[in-house]
Amino acid sequence: AITSGQLLPIFVPTAPGADLVIEKSQFSGNRAVGGNNNVVLDAVIPRADGPNNAFGGAILVYQGTASIQDTSIVNNRALGGDGGGAQNGSLGVGGGIFLFSFVGSVTAELGKLRVQGNEARGGNGGDGIGGGIAIGSLDSPYGAGGSTRIVDSIISHNRAVGGAGGGNGQGGGIYLDDADAFLIRDQIFANSANGELGQGGGIYIEDEGPLAGDLQMDWFTFSHTRLNDSSDDGDNIFGDFDVSL
Repeated sequence: AITSGQLLPIFVPTAPGADLVIEKSQFSGNRAVGGNNNVVLDAVIPRADGPNNAFGGAILVYQGTASIQDTSIVNNRALGGDGGGAQNGSLGVGGGIFLFSFVGSVTAELGKLRVQGNEARGGNGGDGIGGGIAIGSLDSPYGAGGSTRIVDSIISHNRAVGGAGGGNGQGGGIYLDDADAFLIRDQIFANSANGELGQGGGIYIEDEGPLAGDLQMDWFTFSHTRLNDSSDDGDNIFGDFDVSL
């Protein structure tokens, strides 16, 4: 439905960033769909740059700032394409929202959202990442972390599904890498992550290596992250986090 960002800062670091403001809106039934039958010739390529990827079923922010308030994000999908030449398919990322630090960082304030029934699904053998909300850089060579606050929001019944033939599902409700995230007075329930590896039915945090994310939440959010499911590890939360706000 909406993409926000610009590529100019790659070439002119002092260029102003894009600013996105959404209030009192509804996004329903949108789809981001990756193409099929593409082939990667260079085996060493960041996940962010692969072909067939589907980013942000309803909203993709790839650079700059975003404020999304008092808004419903319901039944949207990010569907990765199937690969060609016997290669795996690609990524479906952020079934509802993808805050993608592709060019520099993304700074976002999300408040009073209903993120429900969205899906991120990988192509054949590809990963489904962040069924409701995905945050991070996916190892973009131009990425530079970022910071997101999610406040007073309900994130439920979202799905991260790995593609048939061996894709992973990570972060049914929220996926986080290479960024800081703060969850305050949120409810995260009845989300799921399934695949060859299904990890973090409620929340997935990449907690190792250069893509490690930093998640902090308050006690309300921690106690209301419940009834989520994953096919392998971390039904509610996979990865390291702090309960300190």
